[in-house]
Amino acid sequence: MSKRILVLLILLSLLDAAAAAAAMYHLDNARLSSYGSILSAAGGVLAVIWFTGSLWYQSQQLKEQRTHFLSEFRHLREDSRRNALMLAREILNTAEAKALSLNSEINSLSDLPTSYLSFASAKEFKDILESDDPVVVQTAIQGWLKKEGPALTLMRGLKSAAEVYFLAIGKEDADYSKEPEEFVSEYGSDLWSLPFFEAFQFTATMLSKLMIRLEPGRKAVLIASEGVMARTVPVEILKMNTIRENIRKHVEKGYPLPKIAEGLWEG
Repeated sequence: MSKRILVLLILLSLLDAAAAAAAMYHLDNARLSSYGSILSAAGGVLAVIWFTGSLWYQSQQLKEQRTHFLSEFRHLREDSRRNALMLAREILNTAEAKALSLNSEINSLSDLPTSYLSFASAKEFKDILESDDPVVVQTAIQGWLKKEGPALTLMRGLKSAAEVYFLAIGKEDADYSKEPEEFVSEYGSDLWSLPFFEAFQFTATMLSKLMIRLEPGRKAVLIASEGVMARTVPVEILKMNTIRENIRKHVEKGYPLPKIAEGLWEG
């Protein structure tokens, strides 16, 4: 019990004892029987004083403990946030290095949006959709992967780094089932003011929007690659039912069907 509380309780106890003594002093001998009542009342008041003091002291202890726990929690949470940012930095640096290594023509991440957008109107993309020659389509797909690979690698890195940070700060409303580009587009506003993430804001914002807008064409590239396999690899070693199902779902979404995959999903 703190010294101040203890002193207060002692003073109140002495005051109670003095009041009881004064009351008994002013009683005449004819009322000696009242001494017991006075002492009993004084004892009751004393018990109330110490009981109340004990409750107040416990209340103060709980308040101090709560303040201490909150301080410790904030400290641990700040440490967790700091550690999460350090780990996020490693993830982002790795993603950037890997993305750049996938295409020697890209000198920096800022080149990605322009490189990615240029492919949408390039002859290669036209070949993927309109050619039924497996060699032509495969060559075009390889060109596409030089743009898609770095872009998707960066989006996946950003999503992974964001997951680490969001989990550290207790963000519970993020939908981690979203595709990387959709995740970055939706939750980027929660990231761009943070250390290490801010350097990716311009590139990631533009690139994620482009990837979402070009999704039908991007999915068509995957279907074209399955079409190439179906035309060049012995059917016996392919899972044709899976390929047909993928093509069927693609068509049902209204996405463009590459010519090389035409007829496969109905066979």
